[in-house]
Amino acid sequence: MMVRVLIVEDDPADMELLMYTLQAAGYDTLCAHDGDEAVDVFRREHPDLVITKTGLPRRPARDLLALVRSDAPRRAVPVIALAGERGEGNDAGFDATLPHPIVPDALIDAVERLCAVRPPRQLRRENGNHPDR
Repeated sequence: MMVRVLIVEDDPADMELLMYTLQAAGYDTLCAHDGDEAVDVFRREHPDLVITKTGLPRRPARDLLALVRSDAPRRAVPVIALAGERGEGNDAGFDATLPHPIVPDALIDAVERLCAVRPPRQLRRENGNHPDR
């Protein structure tokens, strides 16, 4: 069973790089282009992990993190922040903060580390998904 990763990125080129990097490493990707769309996709698709740019239009990444943490069946979903030069997100409660633009190897290392804590089947059960979905 593949780990499903929700990518929240408003720049099409960065979104494509994130998708390519994750898919090449064997991850299934879901996409959202702003914070509002991310909330909809998170609620509908129940991803195993979220990667979000910190400077999002329409809903800040911290609001998305707060929503994930307040959703009882899915609060254990790891959230990685992609922070710009100012380092936004370092102390906001994200499970990991990576520089933006991304370094593909660092991204995959962080995803593997966070997914190793809870394998996909366990992630899906904790997130309210059924393993055979």
